[in-house]
Amino acid sequence: MNQTLTLGIHKKTTSMLHVEEDNRAGHTSGFCIKTNSAEGKVFINICHSPSIPPPADLTEDELLQMLEEDQAGFRIPMSLGEPHAEMDAKGQGCTAYDVAVNSDFFRRMQNSDFLRELVITIAREGLEDKYGLQLNPGEGVGPVPPGGA
Repeated sequence: MNQTLTLGIHKKTTSMLHVEEDNRAGHTSGFCIKTNSAEGKVFINICHSPSIPPPADLTEDELLQMLEEDQAGFRIPMSLGEPHAEMDAKGQGCTAYDVAVNSDFFRRMQNSDFLRELVITIAREGLEDKYGLQLNPGEGVGPVPPGGA
C-alpha cells in the first residue's frame, strides 16, 4: 500500500469503526501486531468470531473509492478487548489487546494486503481512542502465540 493511501486511510478510519461488546470467549486467534507505547511493549491480537457482524460486502475498488471521496458509510464491526497483562517471548511483561472481527471477513482479509492494513489501522486507532493510548507504528505481524501475546 502506498504512503499516500495509508495516510488517507489513517485520517478517515476512526469513523469506520463500529465497536461491539467485548466478549473474548469464542474468539479464534488470527495474527499479532507488535508495537509499543510510552508504558512499554504492546501486542494487538487480531482475532475473529462468527458472532461479530460482517461489514458490508464491498470490493476493494468500491472501498478505495469511498475512502478517496471521504465517505464515511463503511463500517467494520470489531470487538476491542480490555488490556491484559502478558509475557513476551523473552519473559518480559507486556500489555495485550484482543481485537476481533467477523470470521468470514477475517478470511477475506487474509488474502488482501489492503484489507489487512485497513483493519490494523482501524484497530490501532480504536484502541488509542478507547484507552487514551499513543501507539508507535507496528514493528511486525506474526501468528498469535498459544495463550495470547
